[in-house]
Amino acid sequence: MPAKRRLVWNNFKNWDAKKATCKHCSSQISYNGGSVGNLKRHMNQTQPSPQSEHLSQRESQQPVITNYISKQPTTKKVDKINHQLVKMKAKGHHALRLVEEPEMVKLASMVSQCGGYKLPARKTLSQNLIPKVYNDLESEIRSQLQDTFAVCLTNDGWTPSTNISYIAVTAHFIDKNTTLCSALLCCKELDCSHTGENLCGFLKEVTANWGISNKVAAIVTDNAANSLSAVRLGEWRSIGCFAHLLNLIVQKAITEITAVVDKVKNIVVYFNRSSQALKQLKDFQVQMQLPILKLKQSVPTRWNSTYDMLARIIEVKDAVMSTIAILRPDLIIATIEWCLFMTSLRKFLLKKM
Repeated sequence: MPAKRRLVWNNFKNWDAKKATCKHCSSQISYNGGSVGNLKRHMNQTQPSPQSEHLSQRESQQPVITNYISKQPTTKKVDKINHQLVKMKAKGHHALRLVEEPEMVKLASMVSQCGGYKLPARKTLSQNLIPKVYNDLESEIRSQLQDTFAVCLTNDGWTPSTNISYIAVTAHFIDKNTTLCSALLCCKELDCSHTGENLCGFLKEVTANWGISNKVAAIVTDNAANSLSAVRLGEWRSIGCFAHLLNLIVQKAITEITAVVDKVKNIVVYFNRSSQALKQLKDFQVQMQLPILKLKQSVPTRWNSTYDMLARIIEVKDAVMSTIAILRPDLIIATIEWCLFMTSLRKFLLKKM
């Protein structure tokens, strides 16, 4: 029985004086007098197993040994690939999180196992590949919707800086494996007036297009009058968006501390627009041994953003006040106002809880 002194033996098992079995494809390879020439040749080329000879009429191509072995790249090659990755991210202005995106990680793994793969041209990607994947997914979703018993819809509209109105409709349902699924049915421009009648007509068009007109159990919308009217006209069950309702409640409560919120917001806006102020704020944070934190600005449609803005300025209060005392004294919040601010904030937090 041979001694396992050469690396090639790591790929074989059940060896005797004449033969050894490949761990990767179960082929039995002959060798003479301890010579490993046959074993090495087997590792470097295609070798049919004895069992596969009986299937030669059905299988014209045997598996290649490289299908079973993952060769580790050299350090030099890894460094070269990493260098190219950094260049791609820098020149293409890609986000750092790209390397953590699950689909990107999967793509890199698939490409690493397909040495002859070449990226498609932009035209091929936009005109052939994307439409094909879209059609495949659409067929899959239609099949799932056909099999499901009931569907709930959520819809919302918004107008970006381009001043073009869009509306999206998403379906939520339980598939045959009792898994909760969600699928975006449409996201398109809505150039007509956003009346209840027009929104109702749009929703009916979408449900008819996907063949779920008789399966809609409920529709979740914001609490705007036109959205509620659209659901009522379509004779669907209406469910108000809880997050939207909560935002309306909290925004109403915030009116009690409007004066304080406005002063804090003015300070935050100033720091967001002045690079000099930001640098000075950072220097003061370092000197005062405070955490180096940026200020947060509230967003009207997100009630918790107001809390985040107020909580953050409290964390860096001393550094902020020192900075604006030098650069913008008119923005200073007096000590008595800070006391009122803290009292108001406590009341606000109690209501929020």
